[in-house]
Amino acid sequence: MKSINKTDYSNFGLRILFAGTMFFVHGIPKLLSYSKLSVGFPDPLNIGHSFSLLLTIFSELICSLFIILGLKTKL
Repeated sequence: MKSINKTDYSNFGLRILFAGTMFFVHGIPKLLSYSKLSVGFPDPLNIGHSFSLLLTIFSELICSLFIILGLKTKL
């Protein structure tokens, strides 16, 4: 079994800090104002404003939760 050192704790703290910030500061406000944002949200991929917003919400909410939990991350 691997021993836990200070670097592991600092990596865990930074992972929680950055992913938590992405979740609470960026993802939640977009989710709560979805109907207002879906009309004029930028569409750089030409897939539609609503779908671009859905992909953004997915990446900022679901993927940040994956990072917090440590799924598919390598430390």
